Amino acid sequence: MRLTEFQSSRIQKEAKKFFGSQSHVWLFGSRVDDGQRGGDIDLYIEPGIQDVDALVDARLSFLVEIHRVLGNQKIDVVLHRDNSSVDLPIYRIARETGERLL
Repeated sequence: MRLTEFQSSRIQKEAKKFFGSQSHVWLFGSRVDDGQRGGDIDLYIEPGIQDVDALVDARLSFLVEIHRVLGNQKIDVVLHRDNSSVDLPIYRIARETGERLL
């Protein structure tokens, strides 16, 4: 996994803060492969909060804070609500190939 301990701990802390303490977070994509270089930070989050409006606000606030503490780098966030009827392939791929951070 190509995240520093600081990066990982801040992602965990901010995810709990903005998405709720019951949230789960996975790092997926190229940053999971130690043999690659560069790449954006791809995060798959199963939030504790489920309200759509609250999630929009939480996602924006989370990204602002993560950019503030980690610097200006590309960060992608995929959210999957428990009560959503949508089941995209990216959800399964992120969980199966990613590394759980929280």
